[in-house]
Amino acid sequence: INPDGTNQVDLACENCMSPVWSPDGIKILYSLVQGSSWKIYHMDADGSNKVWLGQRYGYGAVYSPDGSKIAYGDDSNDADGEIFVMDADGSNSVQLTNNDVIEGGVIQWSPDGQRILFLAYTYNPGVSTSRLVIINADGSNRKTLTPSGGDDTEPNWSPDGSRIAFVSASSAGYDLFTVQPDGKNRKQLTTSGAANDPAWSPDGTKIVYSINQGENHEIRSLALDGSGDTLLYAYK
Repeated sequence: INPDGTNQVDLACENCMSPVWSPDGIKILYSLVQGSSWKIYHMDADGSNKVWLGQRYGYGAVYSPDGSKIAYGDDSNDADGEIFVMDADGSNSVQLTNNDVIEGGVIQWSPDGQRILFLAYTYNPGVSTSRLVIINADGSNRKTLTPSGGDDTEPNWSPDGSRIAFVSASSAGYDLFTVQPDGKNRKQLTTSGAANDPAWSPDGTKIVYSINQGENHEIRSLALDGSGDTLLYAYK
């Protein structure tokens, strides 16, 4: 669809989830849900030429910034919940992680394509927590950014790759934070306890986010030090 709502095109893709544009705008990457499995496909922007990539099963698939690679989480029986990378045509799949926790769901390349950020989930009776983890694009130098006992989610790289915005459990609920990719300078920006969906401005100087409290919903923006928190739009 066009940004003004015109020229909506039905891509005829039933049970297709998590669509992502290729960097050049030619392809759309997505997952096809079939029963309990997710298959990674791409198609042309008009919905034609749907291709199952590399006969792989997976979720959260995203292109590298240069469009040459795809990172994804594998949900097949032999590699449940691990991070893989393959060429954009589905060839040369390489497993990057090998852990006892489910990893993926949210997978993001750094803007320079050198690192991959993802969530690692831990499930205990009645409780589920997630941690921010960064690895190099070859799987080396794994680093967990979330402190022990923390619960971080919804990460988003800044345009220059110098910081990561995310939502984390706080004393009030869930609030907006930022942290450097090395785990330093973790900073809480909001105190409402109801922050969601952080997204960076193109110049990286502001973060827009949403607040959901009961039937009240707001879209707000603020500076990187938490100042200038401004209501942009409110709705119920």
